[in-house]
Amino acid sequence: MVRREATQTLQVPDGVMISANSDSKHRDESPGTNLGGLLDIAIEIAAKRRDILRRMRTALENRNDQEALDYARQLCGVDL
Repeated sequence: MVRREATQTLQVPDGVMISANSDSKHRDESPGTNLGGLLDIAIEIAAKRRDILRRMRTALENRNDQEALDYARQLCGVDL
């Protein structure tokens, strides 16, 4: 029986590449590449998105539609 390693690669915003092997003995333990690093990056991304949502909500409450639209574009990854 041949055992194959499964490798998963994920690219997140800002060009960060993360890869992890399913076999924990061969997992890359360098900073930002292991599953714990993946969780840290996910938490950081979530915090940034929450901040943009907060700013968008404030813009909407202040009836600044253009600013709110700019934040919505940031959240969706749309560049104009």
